[in-house]
Parts: sequence; structure tokens; C-alpha cells
Amino acid sequence: MVVALLHLVFPGGIVESHFYVINLLCVLTLSFYLLRQVLAPTSRDVKAIGKTTLHLVVMVPCFNVAAILFGAHPISQCWDTFTWSMLLSVLLLLPSVSLLETTDMILWTRLLLQSSCHYKEQAAVVVCATTLLGAWCGAFPILLDWNRPWQVWPIPSCIGALVGNALGGMLGAMMIFHAEGSATSRKSA
Repeated sequence: MVVALLHLVFPGGIVESHFYVINLLCVLTLSFYLLRQVLAPTSRDVKAIGKTTLHLVVMVPCFNVAAILFGAHPISQCWDTFTWSMLLSVLLLLPSVSLLETTDMILWTRLLLQSSCHYKEQAAVVVCATTLLGAWCGAFPILLDWNRPWQVWPIPSCIGALVGNALGGMLGAMMIFHAEGSATSRKSA
């Protein structure tokens, strides 16, 4: 059933339709974030959502330039590079903003310069670091000369970023669970 649905949505296959799949992932993630912010009991104001969107708009060109500096072709692969930049921006910014509940750049500077910080801040740094590491490690199969459709830029790097983000999310959740469990046991003792 799922395979038939995928063939209807992506008739050329998921690998051949990677541009649409990555854009769909970005839109779904962004929609989930915005819906969560609007429906949350401690819903933040529109200004915070606007700041997050502004940060997202600023991050995409920064990652686009970084990808071009690392070797992505600026003309023939511009939409693929833009899609990768958008996915990386969404994967880095939205979970971190949701976890820290702030878009304050001073906090982010402090997180990058200090290693001792609150456990939620450490979890956000872990998610960001594993996402970037996954995107970087995902680029290695591009260098192999196998001529497979899944080796085309940006598919391996996007898969690596998604895997890194998932692993970082699990690691961050375990860090938070462990820290909150330790705090609860100290309070009861």
C-alpha cells in the first residue's frame, strides 16, 4: 500500500524526485514547528515566530555559500544546493529553537564558546553537531565513482544530515532524560 502510494506521488522514484522529497520534508517540518508553536499552552508571540523565520531566511544563503565553497556547482546545481541549504537550516534551527525556546544570538554565541552550560543547551549543541557531522559524512559517497542515482548531489548529504539529526535528537533526549532523572532523585533524597 505504501509502495503504491509512493509510486503515485513520485512516479520517477524517490531518488529521481529527490528535489521534491527534500522540499516536502522541509515544508512538513516547518509546518509542524509552526503548528506546535501556535497550539502550545505556553504559546510564544508572533514576534518570536517572526524572528525564527528571519533566522531561517538568513541561514539558507549562508549554507548555500558554504556548499559552493566546499565544491557544489553554483550554476548547474543551484536548486539542489538551495534545497540542501534549506533542509540543513530547518534541521539545525527549528529543533534548537524549540528546545531552548529562544532565538537570542547572544545565547548561541555563549553556547559555542563555553562547554559548561545547562543540560538543554548541551542537548541543542549535540543535535546541531551531529546534524552537521552527518551532512559532512554523507558527502563521502559522492566521491565514489559508482555512477549510482543515489550518489548525486545532494542526496547522500541530505540523508547524512537526516540520520545525524535523528541520532543527535535521540542522544539529546537521553541527556535530558538522564539530567532530569538525576535532579528528581536528588530532590527526593
